[in-house]
Parts: sequence; C-alpha cells; structure tokens
Amino acid sequence: MSFILIGDTLHVKGVYYFSNNSSRPAMTFLFFPIKDFLKSTIRESITVFDLKEKKPVKVTVGNKKGILFPLSLEPYDTAIYHIEYSQKLLSDTLHYFLTTTAKWNKPLLRAIYKLITRKNVNIKSFSFSPDTMYAKGNLKIYLWEKRNFMPSKDFVVVLQK
Repeated sequence: MSFILIGDTLHVKGVYYFSNNSSRPAMTFLFFPIKDFLKSTIRESITVFDLKEKKPVKVTVGNKKGILFPLSLEPYDTAIYHIEYSQKLLSDTLHYFLTTTAKWNKPLLRAIYKLITRKNVNIKSFSFSPDTMYAKGNLKIYLWEKRNFMPSKDFVVVLQK
C-alpha cells in the first residue's frame, strides 16, 4: 500500500488479496471505505483492476463513505486486485481506514505501507511509528511492515503546518 503526497493531493494505491477458504464459490459486493469520500475524492481517479483476470472491475458508489465492487471467488481461490484513488487534502491529516480489517475476523497476514512525501514536508505525528525512514533525492520515504496484523487503530498521519 502506497500513499504519495504531492502538494495538496494524496494518491493511494495498493494490491489486495482476497481469499476464499471454503469448498463453495463466493460472490459478494465488497465495500471499500474512503475517508471524506464525497468531499475530497477525485472520482475519476478511482480504479479497481483484477490482476489475475487482467481486466478492470466496475465500481459503484456504495454510500457517502466509500465504493462497492463485485468480488467473485472459486473454492480455495485468491483474487488479486489493484485499487487506486486520489484525494484532495481537506486538513493536515491523512487518514486510511485499517480497523475495518476486524470485520473479516482474521488478521492481515502481511501488510506493507509506504508514505512518500517531499523532503520539505514535516510530520507532526503518526498513529504507528514507521519501521524505517530514508531520503531519496528530494523525497522522504516512510515504511511500515506488519505480519499477522489486526489493527486496533487506523493509519493516521498529521502533517506539521
């Protein structure tokens, strides 16, 4: 999962693995929450792509808080989706929902988060301290790697204004 902050726009992109561990096919509509969805999300920027089937997935507005997209899995199969969107920042806070993981009743086996900012962007606080931070050119890159991760709080970064 990558968060790239350029000016006042946050670009979010990640690869998600969805597994069906049962002997029956599974079909559902997956709700994907996005903070300040109606206020700040650049709707044309939302894409969901099925990496195994190599095709885009139709996305609909679920409600005022996120998107819906179909998810179909054969028994004992895994789907791999790339999800990407951009948002205008409405405040000094970046917020990505993690606590919704609890609805699956299973921790994330492996989660990698990366925040990329310009060097001149200062961070006031993180909800999770980064495991690593380094500079590359005029960028600062913060990394988090978690295993068997059941988040008790969301991923929140407060910028120094």
